[in-house]
Amino acid sequence: MKTFLDGKKGILFVISIFFSVSFLSFNSNIWWDSAVYIGIGKFLYSFGQSGFLEPSRPLILPLFLGAVWKIGLDVVVFGKILGLVFGAGCVYLTYLIGKELFNKRVAWVSALFLAFTPAFLFFNTKILSDVPSLFFILLSVYLFVNKKYFLTGLFAGAAFLTRFLELLVLLVIFILFWIYLRKEKDFLKNLFNILSGFLLMVIPYLLFNYFMYRNIFYPFNLQLFLTKETGWMYYEPFWFYFINLFKENVLFVFALFGLALVFKKPDYNKFTILFSFLAFFAFFSFIAHKEVRFILLFLPYLCILSSYSIFTVFNRIKNKKIIFSLFLLMFLIWFGQTAYQLRYNYGEQINQYAVFQNYLDKGVKGAVWISNPVFAVYSDKKIDELMYYPTFNHDKFVFLKNNLLSAGNVLINTCDLYCEPYNEFCEGDKIELISLLKNDFYEVFYNKENGCESYIFRR
Repeated sequence: MKTFLDGKKGILFVISIFFSVSFLSFNSNIWWDSAVYIGIGKFLYSFGQSGFLEPSRPLILPLFLGAVWKIGLDVVVFGKILGLVFGAGCVYLTYLIGKELFNKRVAWVSALFLAFTPAFLFFNTKILSDVPSLFFILLSVYLFVNKKYFLTGLFAGAAFLTRFLELLVLLVIFILFWIYLRKEKDFLKNLFNILSGFLLMVIPYLLFNYFMYRNIFYPFNLQLFLTKETGWMYYEPFWFYFINLFKENVLFVFALFGLALVFKKPDYNKFTILFSFLAFFAFFSFIAHKEVRFILLFLPYLCILSSYSIFTVFNRIKNKKIIFSLFLLMFLIWFGQTAYQLRYNYGEQINQYAVFQNYLDKGVKGAVWISNPVFAVYSDKKIDELMYYPTFNHDKFVFLKNNLLSAGNVLINTCDLYCEPYNEFCEGDKIELISLLKNDFYEVFYNKENGCESYIFRR
C-alpha cells in the first residue's frame, strides 16, 4: 500500500476511476449558464452573426467552446469532455501541490478526496466556469510554490478571466509574498513578474471591453449589479456551507485540525493553501447567494488540509491495526456518503426544451427573442434579445414593450422571467407582456406545466 501511494500508479489510478465515474453523468441535457457560455462563444467566433453576448461573463470558457463550435464539433458533447479534462487536471494539480507542500501520501489522499467529492464529480461535466477556473488557479498556485512567478501571474490572469472571483487567490498570493519575501534581494523583480504576467492576460480583455462598451470596467460593474439585484431564490443562511461540506465528505471535519497544524508551523507556501480556503469560505458564507457548486472554488485546499490532518493524527497512533481499522471505517463512511449524494445525479433526463430548439433549427426568419439561453444552444441563429437579461425588472419590461414590433420570433417561458421579491410590478408586467404578444403575433406553440406557461410567437 505504501509503495502504491508513493508511486505514480496511485494518482493514475485515481484519475482513471474519476474518468470512468464521470462518464456516467454524460447526457445531452444542458444547464442555463452552460448555454450562455456556448452562446457567447458563437458570438465571438462569428463576430456577432450567431449566438449572443452577456457582458457580465468572463471570456476564457466561451473562447474554448466557440473554438469547438467553429471547427464543426458538437459543442455540447465536446464541451462536457473539455470540462472532464479540466477536472482531471484539477485532480492532478491537487496531487502535485500536496506532494510539493507535504508528501506523496498526503497528496494522493487529497486528490482522492477531490476526485470523488460528489459536487466535483457532478459539476465537472456541466460546462460551467467553476472547474476550468479552478484548474488555472491551481496551476498558478503550483507555479508560485515552485517560484515560477511570471507564469504564476499569467495563469492567475487566465483564472480571473474564467471566473472573476479567482482574483481572491491572487490577492492571497500578493499579501503573503509581501509579508514573507519583501526583504529578499529579488523581491521587486519577482513581484513585477507576477503582475506583468497577470496584466499580459488581462489587458486584452480590458481593451475588448473598451471597444465593445466604451468602458473597461463595464462587465465588473454589471456583475456587481447582478450580485445585488438577482439570485434571491438562492439565498441561504450563514451556516449553509458548514452543513453541506460535511454532507459532501464527513472527513472534512479533519480540516479544522489541519488549520491549526499549518498555523503552528508558519510557511508562506502552506499559508497560500490555508488562506485561499479561508478567503473563499468566509466570502461565500457572508454573501446571501449560496450554492453547493460554489464550494468547488475552495475544495482542493480543503482536501489538502483534511488529508494532511488525517495523516498527522494517524502518525501519532502506535497501533497499526487501529490505524488500518480507522482508515477503513472512515473510507467506508465516505464511500457511502458519495454514493448516496450521487444517486439522483446520473442518467438521461427528458429534454423539456426540445420544442424551442427544434423551432430555431428550422431556419426562422426575423429577429429572435428568447427568455432562456438553452432554447438556442443548438442553433447558429443570432439571438437579438435576451428577455431575462440582466434581470426582468420594470425597466426591462418597458424596454421590451417599446421594442416589441422589432421582434420576428419570441420564445418564452413565463417562469424564466423570475420575479425577485422587491419587484412589485413583475407579475403584472408578465401578464401584460403575454397579452401584447398574443395581440401582435401568431401563436405557434403553447404549453402549461407546473404553473409555467411556454409560448412560441411568430410575426
